[in-house]
Amino acid sequence: CGVRQSDLITVLPRNFVPATGFAEQLQCCELPFDMPSIEVGLLWHRRHAADPAQAWLRQTTVQAAQLVCAHRDWANGPGSAAA
Repeated sequence: CGVRQSDLITVLPRNFVPATGFAEQLQCCELPFDMPSIEVGLLWHRRHAADPAQAWLRQTTVQAAQLVCAHRDWANGPGSAAA
Protein backbone atom coordinates (compact mmCIF):
# COMPACT_ATOMS: atom_id res chain seq x y z
CA CYS A 1 0.00 0.00 0.00
CA GLY A 2 1.55 3.31 -1.07
CA VAL A 3 1.16 6.69 0.59
CA ARG A 4 -1.41 7.83 -1.95
CA GLN A 5 -3.67 4.87 -1.04
CA SER A 6 -3.51 5.50 2.69
CA ASP A 7 -4.01 8.11 5.36
CA LEU A 8 -0.22 8.48 5.72
CA ILE A 9 1.90 11.51 4.89
CA THR A 10 5.40 11.79 3.52
CA VAL A 11 7.97 14.55 3.15
CA LEU A 12 9.62 14.76 -0.27
CA PRO A 13 11.78 17.38 -1.92
CA ARG A 14 9.40 19.40 -4.12
CA ASN A 15 11.47 18.71 -7.24
CA PHE A 16 11.04 14.96 -6.64
CA VAL A 17 7.23 15.06 -6.77
CA PRO A 18 6.99 14.97 -10.61
CA ALA A 19 9.15 11.82 -10.61
CA THR A 20 6.54 9.97 -8.55
CA GLY A 21 4.33 9.58 -11.61
CA PHE A 22 1.23 10.69 -9.76
CA ALA A 23 2.00 14.28 -8.82
CA GLU A 24 -1.47 15.44 -9.90
CA GLN A 25 -2.99 13.11 -7.31
CA LEU A 26 -0.91 14.44 -4.41
CA GLN A 27 -1.70 17.36 -2.19
CA CYS A 28 1.44 19.40 -1.57
CA CYS A 29 1.82 21.71 1.40
CA GLU A 30 4.67 23.82 2.73
CA LEU A 31 6.25 22.49 5.90
CA PRO A 32 5.78 24.63 9.01
CA PHE A 33 9.54 24.49 9.60
CA ASP A 34 12.77 24.77 7.60
CA MET A 35 14.44 21.63 6.32
CA PRO A 36 18.18 21.41 5.79
CA SER A 37 19.52 20.92 2.28
CA ILE A 38 19.91 17.37 1.10
CA GLU A 39 23.41 16.36 0.08
CA VAL A 40 23.76 13.48 -2.35
CA GLY A 41 27.00 11.69 -3.07
CA LEU A 42 28.41 8.62 -4.76
CA LEU A 43 30.56 6.08 -2.95
CA TRP A 44 32.28 3.01 -4.36
CA HIS A 45 35.04 0.64 -3.41
CA ARG A 46 38.38 1.41 -5.03
CA ARG A 47 38.56 -2.08 -6.53
CA HIS A 48 35.60 -1.05 -8.75
CA ALA A 49 37.09 2.27 -9.84
CA ALA A 50 38.35 0.88 -13.16
CA ASP A 51 35.37 -1.40 -13.85
CA PRO A 52 33.77 -0.12 -17.09
CA ALA A 53 30.22 -0.91 -15.95
CA GLN A 54 30.76 0.85 -12.64
CA ALA A 55 32.36 3.84 -14.39
CA TRP A 56 29.38 4.02 -16.78
CA LEU A 57 26.92 3.91 -13.88
CA ARG A 58 28.76 6.67 -12.00
CA GLN A 59 29.01 8.85 -15.12
CA THR A 60 25.34 8.32 -16.00
CA THR A 61 24.27 9.12 -12.44
CA VAL A 62 26.32 12.33 -12.39
CA GLN A 63 24.93 13.40 -15.79
CA ALA A 64 21.36 12.77 -14.63
CA ALA A 65 21.95 14.80 -11.48
CA GLN A 66 23.43 17.64 -13.54
CA LEU A 67 20.35 17.65 -15.78
CA VAL A 68 18.05 17.78 -12.75
CA CYS A 69 20.04 20.67 -11.26
CA ALA A 70 20.08 22.53 -14.58
CA HIS A 71 16.31 22.08 -14.93
CA ARG A 72 15.76 23.24 -11.35
CA ASP A 73 17.88 26.32 -11.97
CA TRP A 74 16.03 27.06 -15.21
CA ALA A 75 12.66 26.57 -13.53
CA ASN A 76 13.57 28.92 -10.68
CA GLY A 77 14.38 31.73 -13.09
CA PRO A 78 17.32 34.10 -13.58
CA GLY A 79 19.83 34.26 -10.80
CA SER A 80 19.15 30.74 -9.57
CA ALA A 81 22.12 28.61 -8.64
CA ALA A 82 22.55 24.96 -7.83
CA ALA A 83 22.93 24.30 -4.13
